[in-house]
Amino acid sequence: MRRRERVQVQNPAIPTGGADDPNNVRIYFKPNATDPGAGNFKKQVEDALTARFLTDYNSAGAADGAGTAFPAGTPAELKSAGGQWSLKGDGTAVLGHPTVTDIANASGTYSRLVTGSFGTIITSAGTSTDTSTTAVECTGVPSTGVIAVVCRVRLRNTGGTTGSTISISDFAGNLDLQVMAQTQNRDASATVIVGTGGTNNRQIKWSTSLGGQNNTYDVVVTGYFTTL
Repeated sequence: MRRRERVQVQNPAIPTGGADDPNNVRIYFKPNATDPGAGNFKKQVEDALTARFLTDYNSAGAADGAGTAFPAGTPAELKSAGGQWSLKGDGTAVLGHPTVTDIANASGTYSRLVTGSFGTIITSAGTSTDTSTTAVECTGVPSTGVIAVVCRVRLRNTGGTTGSTISISDFAGNLDLQVMAQTQNRDASATVIVGTGGTNNRQIKWSTSLGGQNNTYDVVVTGYFTTL
């Protein structure tokens, strides 16, 4: 700055109200012909004002910190009281209308059933190629605590009337459901509870036997069980 000149720096009002809310602003400068880059600016002032005049440059001010990131931590979460939706500070969201039900088995051990829409994990718009037993991860459900998923399985034989099948097994390989389509262009569907395992304890297994005929199919996760 030249003699008898000054620079005014303005900023919006500082939001306040809680112990962790900001209560000051810091202004960093660096006289230079080009952008000096993060870490090279010097602190000129720290205050709680919305406007101030600067008349000189403090070359001994603290460096700007090179854009140091906020420390790691658990993101804040805004969610409904009934668990129907959730918005997290890390950008993830769960939207929809899941229903939560606690269920006791014969031995009195409780598990929790959450129903809703949690993604299509298997789909084919048309194929006659068989799929051998394959693991698939149900990525739409939580990555911890899941012990089983509820799947709606649908198969349509568009190429003939010889029986074609899609099989769903738990991660251990035990067959839980086999859907067969024998009538051309008519859906065969069923819903099944499948025990999970593997990656994030949310994988199941599936296979098809299509008899060389063209078929469409999909598997949609409509719920999951967790331990309480």
